[in-house]
Amino acid sequence: MNERKDIYCDLGFWQDLSGKISSAKFLPDLEVCRRNQMLTDWYDLLCRAHVIFDSSIDNFNTIAKDDLYLFNIWKRSTDGRSQLDFSSGAIAAMCGGSAQMERNMYNSLFLTHDNHQTHADKVGVISIDSNNLYNHSELFNDSGPAIKQSSKYKWSQILEEAKAKHNFNSMVIADNYIFKDVNVNLYSILDSLLPQDLETAFYISVFSFNDASEEEITRRKKRLEEKIQELRPSMKKESLKVEVFGCSKDDFHDRGIITNYSWIEIGAGFDLLRNDGKAKHSTNLHVTYPMVISEERMKCNREGYLNIITDAKKCLKSRNLFSNNRLLR
Repeated sequence: MNERKDIYCDLGFWQDLSGKISSAKFLPDLEVCRRNQMLTDWYDLLCRAHVIFDSSIDNFNTIAKDDLYLFNIWKRSTDGRSQLDFSSGAIAAMCGGSAQMERNMYNSLFLTHDNHQTHADKVGVISIDSNNLYNHSELFNDSGPAIKQSSKYKWSQILEEAKAKHNFNSMVIADNYIFKDVNVNLYSILDSLLPQDLETAFYISVFSFNDASEEEITRRKKRLEEKIQELRPSMKKESLKVEVFGCSKDDFHDRGIITNYSWIEIGAGFDLLRNDGKAKHSTNLHVTYPMVISEERMKCNREGYLNIITDAKKCLKSRNLFSNNRLLR
């Protein structure tokens, strides 16, 4: 996986953003300050990401001549601080679905002038249009809550407060004890996060402590498939790709859930709740979007996310196993 976030951006989105940045004024009104911060966050992201403009080079150059912000993005790409490419028709390809999408598009962020949410929902990607520029502060911040021991919770409540719900098409769960108290933990987490339906393959790979026989691991996999079908009856069975792997306690240091966009981590583990819904431990939940959130705001976020992918691959290799998950290829 790339260490920069791939972003497909059309010139309409860029011009809307650039126009707002150019006309922004700093006023005592806190809401105005928050909106200005969102503009800064978007610009900062585009200055360090791998941006693929859905345009010709000539159209880009025409606009960049009179747009100092866009010129600066180009300038940064010339010395390696960012990466810049062009792909006319990329947004239309995403809207066309799996038959037209390139492999890297499944992990990419799409920034567009027009609203393409319906198409993005079908393939599990995040697409943000110009009218929603100010509505995604969760991408640039950690909104995870603190959890108090012996207090009663539901994962739906915890994850809603953390703003963890988003489009995705691939998930990896690494937690040695994820199959403990599954009804109040694992299944509740999945019910809160899983997409309702996809027109492309949906991958979920679970790594847990290998305290059971291979037959038991197979049974866990089958039960997980059945439960997801129960939770998401509209998801086609042939589109659902479930993998369950045994691992040792040393394979993963941290417990995490990653998707093609986010990293959810919790020190106490995802088997947090007892069957009565009360938390076993006090802990903090973190939900971030690696390579989107600035490293200045959350240091080592990208490395932590990539570590889970690297550790999962090592775990598989040491056991001569292979995953089809997009995140682990």
